[in-house]
Amino acid sequence: MAELPPTEVEARPLKRRGRGYDRDAIDQHLAQVARSYRQIWAERDELRAKVATLFEDERELGEAIVAAQRAADLLIADAKEEARRLGADAKEEARKLVANARDEARRAADEVKREHERESATIGRLKSARRESEARLRELADAIVALIGEADTDLDSVLSVLRPAGKVVGEQPAAGVERSP
Repeated sequence: MAELPPTEVEARPLKRRGRGYDRDAIDQHLAQVARSYRQIWAERDELRAKVATLFEDERELGEAIVAAQRAADLLIADAKEEARRLGADAKEEARKLVANARDEARRAADEVKREHERESATIGRLKSARRESEARLRELADAIVALIGEADTDLDSVLSVLRPAGKVVGEQPAAGVERSP
């Protein structure tokens, strides 16, 4: 079916017969115009339906965009609040950890100080005991030397008494000392 554009409808010459136009040519032309306009009307209706669908789709899309924007805004607000809360929780946890670490370091330093003081006191006691022990050892050494000196004198006097009486048995003469009969 050939389309009949509006310019051809206007410019198409109609044949005359007798006193008027050729009726068959007019009927044929009108039939072709009617078909063309029916087609245009149908296409127009289809296009209107498509436009209406597009407008509906656009409206729904706009509503979806608005809803998505609201949801995004809520998510962003929730995320910001969660981030703020997590940041505050992290700061609080860090504060507690730092405080605990400081307390632990303070306790450890106090313990080291106490241990140092105990060790210093122990070292002081040991030094004092060593000095006392050295002093006593010197006293004992001096006493032993004095006793040995006294013992030599006493032994010589005992031996001088016992020898003339002949009561010393198995006496070995000291090296370099002659034994008297």
